[in-house]
Amino acid sequence: MSLSRDSKLDRQKKRSGSVGAEHPADPATSREFAGLLTKIAPNAQSLYATAPSDEGHLITLKIEVTSGMSLRALVDCGASNRFIRRQSLEDSRLNYVEREFPPTRMTVCLATRASVAVNKRVVGIHYTLEGKQYDDDFIVLDLDDQFDVILGLPWLRKYQPWVSWQHRSVKMPAVVHRTAI
Repeated sequence: MSLSRDSKLDRQKKRSGSVGAEHPADPATSREFAGLLTKIAPNAQSLYATAPSDEGHLITLKIEVTSGMSLRALVDCGASNRFIRRQSLEDSRLNYVEREFPPTRMTVCLATRASVAVNKRVVGIHYTLEGKQYDDDFIVLDLDDQFDVILGLPWLRKYQPWVSWQHRSVKMPAVVHRTAI
């Protein structure tokens, strides 16, 4: 049996609830999902980091660096790498390791859709997020002062946090995978 395009559209209009990969907005369903996660991994101890309520739809985290200062990080699944704001490195309290690379120019596409060509500079930073220790390399960029760090897709793949885009929260797994990506 073949359905016409019109009947498919009619069926979509009649469908209730959320469509797509995101969790339904219904609070009862969200509680049910959280309960399911507890049943799946009852012994998993996890850590949470949640964006403040004034951040719009962005997920931001506060990461502590070894020198006792904190950096404001944006979790961005659309970012192709981990980035750090060049001006943040100028703070003498921030300890970092300069990574050696042959002189390389790279083009970075910003969220504003502008492309900038920069000399590739990478630094390694040791930081703490909700009591867990992490070591990652970051590409240095001239970013605006809204965020010090952007945690992009490689960070999400490496640590596999549970992200609720609806609640703007990140749940880090109890076991931290330290494989290099």
